[in-house]
Amino acid sequence: MKLFRPSLWQKFKESIELEEAVDLLEPLLFLLNRLLDQALNRLKARSLATDHIHVDLGLEIHSERELRSAPPKSDGPMIHQRALKLPVPVQDALVFLKLLQLDLAAHPPTAPVKKISIRAFPARIRVNQGGLFQRSVAEAADLEVTLGQLRAVVGDEEGRHRVGFPVIRNPHKPDSFDLAHSGASVPQKQPSQLSRPKPALRIFRPWLKVSVEVSGDEPVSVIIHGRRRKVLHASGPWKKNGGWWNGAEEWNREEWDLEVGVADKLLYRAFRDCRSGNWFLAGRYD
Repeated sequence: MKLFRPSLWQKFKESIELEEAVDLLEPLLFLLNRLLDQALNRLKARSLATDHIHVDLGLEIHSERELRSAPPKSDGPMIHQRALKLPVPVQDALVFLKLLQLDLAAHPPTAPVKKISIRAFPARIRVNQGGLFQRSVAEAADLEVTLGQLRAVVGDEEGRHRVGFPVIRNPHKPDSFDLAHSGASVPQKQPSQLSRPKPALRIFRPWLKVSVEVSGDEPVSVIIHGRRRKVLHASGPWKKNGGWWNGAEEWNREEWDLEVGVADKLLYRAFRDCRSGNWFLAGRYD
């Protein structure tokens, strides 16, 4: 007997044709949920998952019922296509159903739906090894749903520019990043057994502008929110600059680590902008 082993490039397709066209989102999601369950169950039976879903909605359009200014030239079916791409493969149909709900609410079909077709592109399951002393993070699928909800609240055009994943743009400039619209798989760095724990630096966005009193070349006090705090220890300066080849992005600053306060001691990362002479607090160590 010859066993059937599906290739990873094989498409798992589910479709349904309706007797009566559907023009509301709620019954449409009910049908999509059924097709997604069927497709994902077939993937689970083969120990596979998917990170890529294509949805084709066959529309029922009649020119005599079309009230828009530019009606179609002839009767016949049209296709409303949508695609979803996740950063990691999943086996949960509810994740795709929620994303489809947000996507179709933002991009609804222009006519009642007569036929529904779903194609799932299989992928191998990704297993993340957890650690006993590692902080738990949100699942990538749950994060994708949250980002989709944020884009729906902000709006399609604005959400495309304000919601996404941080990506380092220029590693030489501190706290310089851009937003990517889809998650990129980044290899996880394995911690070394000889590495020592380091304090976490919580970056202030925007930076906190402060006044610094200097004695000689070293800060002696910092005025934060109108309150003067004495500098107990200061380490620095570390001179950093870059972007000199582009005047609009040129930066030049001197960084310091400052321990301030008397009873409640706090450790800050401060810097002086060499171009303007202003002082800022870039963040605080935990």
